[in-house]
Amino acid sequence: MNHPQSANSTENQINPSTPSFPLVSIGIPTYNRAKYIRQSIESLLSQDYPNLEIIISDNASTDGTSDICQEYSQITYIRQPENIGATLNFRFLVEQAKGEYFMWLGDDDWLDPNYISQCVEVLQNHPNYALVAGRARYILDDDRLLYEGLPIDLLQDSPSERVITYYSQVTDNGTFYGVMRRHQLLQVPTYRTMGGDWLMIAAIAFLGKVKTLHHITVNRLHRHPSQLKDGYRKIAMSDNLPQLQGEYPHLSIAISAYNDIAYFSPIYHPLTLEERQKLAQAVKQAIFQHYNVQVDEPIFEFLKALDRSHKDPKNPEAQADFTANQAQITDLVNPQLIQTLVTLYQTPYPPEAQPRQYQPTKPIIAIDGVFFQLYQTGIARVWRSLLEEWVKGDFADHIIVLDRANSAPQVPGIHSRTIPAYDYNNTEADRAMLQQICDEEGVDLFISTYYSTPISTPSAFMAYDMIPEVLNWDMNHPMWREKHIAIQQASAYLSISENTARDLSKFFPHIPIESVTVAHCGVAESFYPASVMEINQFLIKYGIAKPYFFAVGLSGGYKNTALFFQAFSQLYGARGFDIVCTGSGAFLKDELRSYTPGVVVHMLQLSDDELRAAYSGAIALVYPSKYEGFGLPVLEAMSCGCPVITTPNASIPEVSGNAAIYVKDDDAEGLANAMCEVQKPTIRRSLIQAGLERAKTFSWDKMADRVQTALLEASLQPFKLNEINWIIFPDWSAEEQVLAESLIQVLRTLVTHPERHRMTLLVDATGSSLEDVDSAISSLAFNLLMEEELEIEQGPEISILPALSQKQWQLLLPRIQARIILDAENASAIAPAATLPITECDRLSVFSP
Repeated sequence: MNHPQSANSTENQINPSTPSFPLVSIGIPTYNRAKYIRQSIESLLSQDYPNLEIIISDNASTDGTSDICQEYSQITYIRQPENIGATLNFRFLVEQAKGEYFMWLGDDDWLDPNYISQCVEVLQNHPNYALVAGRARYILDDDRLLYEGLPIDLLQDSPSERVITYYSQVTDNGTFYGVMRRHQLLQVPTYRTMGGDWLMIAAIAFLGKVKTLHHITVNRLHRHPSQLKDGYRKIAMSDNLPQLQGEYPHLSIAISAYNDIAYFSPIYHPLTLEERQKLAQAVKQAIFQHYNVQVDEPIFEFLKALDRSHKDPKNPEAQADFTANQAQITDLVNPQLIQTLVTLYQTPYPPEAQPRQYQPTKPIIAIDGVFFQLYQTGIARVWRSLLEEWVKGDFADHIIVLDRANSAPQVPGIHSRTIPAYDYNNTEADRAMLQQICDEEGVDLFISTYYSTPISTPSAFMAYDMIPEVLNWDMNHPMWREKHIAIQQASAYLSISENTARDLSKFFPHIPIESVTVAHCGVAESFYPASVMEINQFLIKYGIAKPYFFAVGLSGGYKNTALFFQAFSQLYGARGFDIVCTGSGAFLKDELRSYTPGVVVHMLQLSDDELRAAYSGAIALVYPSKYEGFGLPVLEAMSCGCPVITTPNASIPEVSGNAAIYVKDDDAEGLANAMCEVQKPTIRRSLIQAGLERAKTFSWDKMADRVQTALLEASLQPFKLNEINWIIFPDWSAEEQVLAESLIQVLRTLVTHPERHRMTLLVDATGSSLEDVDSAISSLAFNLLMEEELEIEQGPEISILPALSQKQWQLLLPRIQARIILDAENASAIAPAATLPITECDRLSVFSP
């Protein structure tokens, strides 16, 4: 396996960092710049600042760049084994740097001798500055001066002033190649994608002030003057963009006459529907004003397809959709504009896929986000994924998230209410608080992300696993005590696997297994096989030098980590491998270390991108768990093309199917044999292919649909549906006597029906209040029973229907046998049930459901 080769190290050449001269790391990303890079290096070595770390990352140059760089013992030269692209190369330099301050330098640019010292002096004297740069002088390839930027000081206090209208003044290459505080640069998500100079610098501007000095950076432009349009760096903007910018300062909106770019992207904050509408309109106007191009629906369809293709590069359907839409609009607009959009389009949502504004719709379902306060592990991923799926449709209008102390993720289009943090020492007060909120918000159904409960509002329970019960943990622990209270109080049950549903029913026999809705977890679109260069970047970053086995979740005895290490110690040539471990609270006990003498064990906390690379590069995921509620790591590994070795326990076979090697959870020899088998090319290829196919059967949108259906069905429980259900639509504005006679006839027929114990009568309340309808029905039923000496101990149930959502009607109608015709009916209210069979009172005795 090839790894970057370091020609020299600056570890012993740089001066120790002092308060006066903190270490400044300078990164030069380069590719085939043998003609210019010597001048760039020399300009750094000529700096009067005494404490520099110079790192060059060579993107596999094919000219003499490598030879030139290796002449200099004062720099750290790293050659990538293959071209990893500009984005990853820029990012690589930031992550290799050790300095308090950091700057990039172009591989064909150079600096004034006092450039670094002057920038550092300003940063040291002004802690509220985030970036300091010199003005830029732009020269052409023949060394002729084209343009010299003016110094611009951005010293205002508010973000709306700091991110100014004309981005050319902030984010020309002179500012982009400025000195930054490295810890602040790492806070800016854009540095990871390098999504354009102005976007990254504008984001940094939110962290502090930006200052431009008179000292010069020289930027070389490899273009002929005839290629420049309307003057280099001219930014043309429509009249209403500055106003929009001031109102929403986190938007970066620019139309560049030089590049024919229509570029727009949020910097930090998710956009509301109103913001997206304003943004889309402003960009439309700007494009039309400066290019005479009408941005109509075909172009928006193209942008949507482009967005999908960027989000899901491995999906053939997304790529085909993009190609088809691109072909459709090629004849409609400027081809250069389209090509530029293809290259630079980066908005995280296509214009037509805008987050919805919250429009409260019955039933209201409260989701207590308590788990986000307590942990950020797999359950948090489940609920965050569900919220992100629900916001794509109108189910979001039914949801209110109870945000514990501002710990829940902010998903645009999901309504939330901030409430106090959860305290296991004060659960009774918490229940009272939750009930008060449910009453204030008109909540119809409550579900907690982790075992909290109100007092009386109907609730649903989500079972993630039954580990404490199966492993006989102490049920007096407050967490498990609250879990059991939540189970006993719930009126509806969901589970993330069939096995967990069976265990729930086993430990709580009053819950029939058929009453538990199983909704398997999904896998994020971001988990797909990493490329060779992405894997290499991961290996380089964490110093992984050998083929490695991957283990997830070292904490917790049921994860059975000891079996993995025992098996590893039995491998022939075990020292030829590394071990990579990750997971919440990862640790390695001394007795486990005794199994791996001479073996490097990397215990890491990884981002999702790094986790994808870790899965993709591993020999196998070894997951010998004794019990799982679902087994999300197994699914993620398969999605990334990683072979899986696991156990046939609990829910794991539901996830991995025939796409894994199974071993018993106490068979170290069998696990060692499996770790040898998985290295055989034919077996490995078979497991990877089977895993990729298996992973396709799981998705968050499927889970979201199952859960939302179960919650809406649970909202129907107050209606006490039965085996036989009828519905009537009285006209509550009709003459009282006519209405009463009609209702009495229905009540008499049902109360005397031989099957009344299996029946429910649903009474629509449209046109009146629920209280008035309930009072009227109760009065009529009481008078009827008294006058005719009828008894009602055996039914039927009578339920008053409030206004229902369309989704509730969709779930309710299949469970209703027929609509009973009345003499006084509300014709307009019948519309949602127009497809139901109809019957009359005198035919109920012979009606066959």
